[in-house]
Amino acid sequence: MKTILLATTCIASALLAVQPAFAQDQLALVQTGDGEAADTGQDPGESGPVAQEGIEEITITAQRRAESLQRAAIAVSVADSGDLINAGVTNPQALTSLVPALQVANAAGPYALFYLRGVGNFNGNSLSDSAVAVNLDGVFLSRPSSTSGLLFDVDRVEVLKGPQGTLYGRNATGGAINIVTRRPQLGEFGGEFMASYGNYDAIQLNGALNVPIGESMAVRVAGQYVEHDAYMTDGTGDQDDLAGRIHFRWEPSSTVTIQFGADYFRQRGAGIGATVLTDDVADRQVGLGDPRSDAAFRSIYFFPAGNTLAPIADDTYLNNEFWGGYASVDVDTEIGTITGIAGYRGASLDFRSNTPSFLINQREEDEQYSVELRFASRTDVPLQWLLGAYYFYEDIDVPDVSFNQQVSASYQQFFPTTESLAAFGRLTYNVTDRFRLNLGARYTVEDKDFVGNFYQLSVLCGGTVLRPDPTLPVTNCFGAPLLPNTIVPGPIFAPNGAVIPFQPFGFGSAFPGGPATTPQFLSIAAFSLDRSAAFDRFTWRAGFEYDVLDASLLYGSFETGFKSGGFFFTRDNPVYRPERIEAWTLGLKNRFLRNRLQLNLEAFWWEYRDQQVSSTSRDSQGAVIFATRNVGQSRNRGFEIEGIALVTPNTQLSANLQYLDAEYTSFIYLTPNQSPQVPGLNTSVPPVANCPFTLADPPTLYRQDCSGRRPPNAPEWVFSLGVEQTVPLGGWNLVLNARTRYQSKIFTGLEYLEVQEQEGYWQSDASITLAEASDRYFVTAFINNIENNDIIGNSFPHPFGGANLVVGSVRPPRTYGLRAGVRF
Repeated sequence: MKTILLATTCIASALLAVQPAFAQDQLALVQTGDGEAADTGQDPGESGPVAQEGIEEITITAQRRAESLQRAAIAVSVADSGDLINAGVTNPQALTSLVPALQVANAAGPYALFYLRGVGNFNGNSLSDSAVAVNLDGVFLSRPSSTSGLLFDVDRVEVLKGPQGTLYGRNATGGAINIVTRRPQLGEFGGEFMASYGNYDAIQLNGALNVPIGESMAVRVAGQYVEHDAYMTDGTGDQDDLAGRIHFRWEPSSTVTIQFGADYFRQRGAGIGATVLTDDVADRQVGLGDPRSDAAFRSIYFFPAGNTLAPIADDTYLNNEFWGGYASVDVDTEIGTITGIAGYRGASLDFRSNTPSFLINQREEDEQYSVELRFASRTDVPLQWLLGAYYFYEDIDVPDVSFNQQVSASYQQFFPTTESLAAFGRLTYNVTDRFRLNLGARYTVEDKDFVGNFYQLSVLCGGTVLRPDPTLPVTNCFGAPLLPNTIVPGPIFAPNGAVIPFQPFGFGSAFPGGPATTPQFLSIAAFSLDRSAAFDRFTWRAGFEYDVLDASLLYGSFETGFKSGGFFFTRDNPVYRPERIEAWTLGLKNRFLRNRLQLNLEAFWWEYRDQQVSSTSRDSQGAVIFATRNVGQSRNRGFEIEGIALVTPNTQLSANLQYLDAEYTSFIYLTPNQSPQVPGLNTSVPPVANCPFTLADPPTLYRQDCSGRRPPNAPEWVFSLGVEQTVPLGGWNLVLNARTRYQSKIFTGLEYLEVQEQEGYWQSDASITLAEASDRYFVTAFINNIENNDIIGNSFPHPFGGANLVVGSVRPPRTYGLRAGVRF
């Protein structure tokens, strides 16, 4: 299969395909007296338009064609290279400050969690998929763990809101994020270099070089290095990233464009940090490995083990590498353009994290291959069409991963594969010069296989649950050993290969400081899974476009989407079903006052069925698992208003307001009743989630009902304001840039505990840039998160601590520094 895929990739690269590089020139243009376009002499990464006739036009390819952002009949937001630089974006989490509809948080290790208008999923391992698709230069990135290290030398980031079930096939029920990098420019030799230094000893180096090869070829090479000290007191929350990218472009004729590209990203450091969410640890920069967090862990007593948790280890690290490439050809014909792209992505993960309040050790190898072919008609005909086909294959190899909660741990090996095929099409008919109808459809078939082994170790104290005579007094195992922080368990099998259900583990004290006489044992369980499943779905879209005025577009659509099901480790039911979505959108895009005022409005209503929700849980046998459940239905509705005003040729204002009414209309699931049964003792333990519950049948399960709750990461209000003022100073420009953003409160976890509530907050950024008019040199002073807010991005109750031990990952504090650059 891999040989076939590689051969297909090479053939497709040489014969057909990819969409053209519609990269924008990053220099703002002005109209001179004779009508010619001239450079502004302004740094594109530091400031906006200067003395131009109207608001800058942005070209996007979100609908697989090049078109103006204001003429695209879809809900989409765009952040260009200047926005990314000013906001200090070096990883996906920082995009939250630029796109009101988007929330990106950290999970353990390299995992990023994407939510669009409250729609997303907690992707804690490679057995669950994101509901928001991320694409790099047209190549879908299947793993959320592989989305860092990409945001440099970028032309723009397109954020498509709502299901993209027809043009984007895999797992785009919530939306899509398209990262479009800068491509080689023919006949131009040039480059740029930028360096910055800030607090936390932050160093960032960026460079790019464009080299023409004759008249028809060019190469662009770019790189980035980012390093800063830890934001958290235990050494976590640091960054040590190195990335590089190369593009090759060849235009052998006026109708053929061939492109190749490759990239590499190396991720080091201690990884994302977390803090205990309790009044006893009020400073949210105190990490879990800090001694000030020890008491929170020592306070958790687990009855079966007869012992308390120990302070968590602080030996976290990232040793991850990611790479990939693509090859494409674009062929113009008399009736349309044939495009296609063949892509490959790979990753090698090796990390240790304590972010979810327990230790994760993981090694993983990922590979994916994809080929997409499209044939798009010309746009100057009454009936426009686009036809396409898509193939995707993913192979994941996880030889070792452990989830260690000290008194219990699971050790897993699993090897999932996914194969996906899809055919899609889009028709647009010009009923009149101003009114158009469009219809889209896609049929997707996915086959998933899952093979894996699961080992569970639990510490049991002989003086608690293993007493031969229940009338004997209960004794504890204080001071006895807890499970070591290793990636693989010690010997747990007999010589003949059989699982040993119990084995001696050590001795503990009957009370703190007492004699070590109470025996301790390991309870050992193991099982294997070998499952396969096929999922298929027909999704479709219907819409209209109406040019109310020459610069006013009214549009509406109804679209469906689906995300296939899959598997997870449990001794209960290991299968989750596909999720489905139906979405209505109505929008109006306008330009007024000779292109100096832009006002866009959008209303949306999304309905989910069988929505997939992933979280850390425990199965009916007491094993800690990462479960994905179909929780029922949800409804997400609201509106968004976006405005840009070019008040003077040198003053631009922007504002954005989003209102979101999101609710789980049906959120019911079963959770195990983990109460240890000890004669003569009341050890009832209610579920952790702050939702109504009842005992189910059998009584070993609770029926949890969180219906009516708001989804996590779904703020009711998001409001942002921005201003950019340019002051000409002879041969230089002084550019002042400021923006502020308000977000109302959100829940950062599915348990709806009070400590998981992130209150509403304002966050502001500002910069001042001095740039030479020729655009050769610039220097910028910047400050981000001026308020120095401690913002929780995600939160996790400890599996054995529940509401008494909840931790949260923290977004960056206030950062500031200087940035300088040169272009040639």
